[in-house]
Amino acid sequence: MLTWAEIQEHARAKYKLAEDHGDSFKLVWRYDNDRLQQILVNCYAALGQAWCNFTSPACRRGDLSPELALRRSLSFAVGTICLDQDVYVVRYSLPMSALKIETFDLLLGVIAGTADQLEEELSGGDDF
Repeated sequence: MLTWAEIQEHARAKYKLAEDHGDSFKLVWRYDNDRLQQILVNCYAALGQAWCNFTSPACRRGDLSPELALRRSLSFAVGTICLDQDVYVVRYSLPMSALKIETFDLLLGVIAGTADQLEEELSGGDDF
């Protein structure tokens, strides 16, 4: 089972972190088309165990109706759309006991990519 310290160590070694805190860190992906996408990874305790959470902003509240957000979320391979104040985010959490380094790297790319694709499609911008 991976620990949060092992995940942080891996992320620090493999990626350039935009922010690095005790229980979270942020990366900014740069895609080949020069689009940027933030993704925040944090750990927390719930249901008696440690969890790893991936969150990436997708668009502003006004860019997406709640009904369409629910419909779009259903089509995601991984993650769901959540509203965080005035920003829709793509979010996925799983217990640390289920996480492997390869899965961690895959989830980083999938969650950030899903949010960026949604942002580009709905707003045409690159705010996040």
